[in-house]
Amino acid sequence: MDLLPSVLCNLLAATLPLRIQACHALGGFVNGLLSLPRSSIHIRVSETVAAFLLAPSTPKKSGSESDITRTLRTLLGIQEPTHPAHGPVWAIVVVGCFAVLLGSRAYTDQQIYRILHAQCHQIMRNKRSTIRAMGCLLWRCLAWVYVQPPLLSDPTETEEDEEEEVETLCHPDDGWPVKCRVEWWSLVQAVLEMRTGVSTMVCLLSAPHDGSGELVHSVLRILGNMVRKGGMVCGEAVQVVQRLVSTELPAVQWEDNDPTATLPTAFLDAYPGPLSADFQNLSVAVKPILDDCVTVDSVRPLTSVELAHNAVFKGLVALWRDGLRAVIIEGDMDPPVHFIQIPIECPLILLQSEVLHIWDRLLRIRFGQVEGKVCLRLGYCALSVV
Repeated sequence: MDLLPSVLCNLLAATLPLRIQACHALGGFVNGLLSLPRSSIHIRVSETVAAFLLAPSTPKKSGSESDITRTLRTLLGIQEPTHPAHGPVWAIVVVGCFAVLLGSRAYTDQQIYRILHAQCHQIMRNKRSTIRAMGCLLWRCLAWVYVQPPLLSDPTETEEDEEEEVETLCHPDDGWPVKCRVEWWSLVQAVLEMRTGVSTMVCLLSAPHDGSGELVHSVLRILGNMVRKGGMVCGEAVQVVQRLVSTELPAVQWEDNDPTATLPTAFLDAYPGPLSADFQNLSVAVKPILDDCVTVDSVRPLTSVELAHNAVFKGLVALWRDGLRAVIIEGDMDPPVHFIQIPIECPLILLQSEVLHIWDRLLRIRFGQVEGKVCLRLGYCALSVV
């Protein structure tokens, strides 16, 4: 903990090698902190990073942004850097580390939220696809932050300090406490490509549930966005729905799920890797990190209790129908096995085995172990009324 201020200070060092070392140390600090059980240390770290992000610039100017904020904004705008520490690669890694270290303070503090929000959108507007790919890695950190429990006040603080902090973070006059989580969620679900949507859903389903069903409904909303996006993203959505309704899969493997599994630790601790790669060959360092991120196989199936909710079942049926309309088979392609033709409101269409499996599971969830044509007819009735 005592090393963190020194690491943060060296992010603004005068020489590029020191900045690289500080960024590498920051990533190592993140990975070390993730291995610790939740305690007051996390609160102190969050406060230290927040103070660094909001520190007045030197020389101090009225209404000016902090030195680190200005540095990150400037580096994110450089298109052809001559050194990893003098361009968007270094800046993206630093932003990812900051988000994880801040935890829920990343969005409960309005000033910090605005800083991170602007930087994230600047990343995804970059002309280079590899930088946007690194942005997809960053978005996995944002999703992880979304499911983290709120940071409570440090028990060592006095009541006066606690009241001052609450007043600073909550901004009761502008209603930010009510809007902050909604705003962060809008940011999280803005990026779905490169299995980012899949990672977000894995993160949601692995988080502790409060019984409200909020996280499950959030998963359904992401799936709807993925289906409407089409292409590979739509195909991933269909595969995820298949996993969600696969109640025959054993649940034991998800009982001790690692809450940090969705975090790309090789991205946060990016040396060697993106921080040591030539900018023109950056994809060589980024692609292995993306490949190591969680896949559809990591999606936890919904429990029987979750599937019993009428709204959840209706949402799954709606997703199935939207996915069905998105299935396109080229004329010269040999259809794989288990393709069938099924009457729906649109013309006859060939269904892939994943869609057929989802259909079968939805019928069994709704009507039980019904066999053969009776099951199909009941399914048609269900689709006509749901």
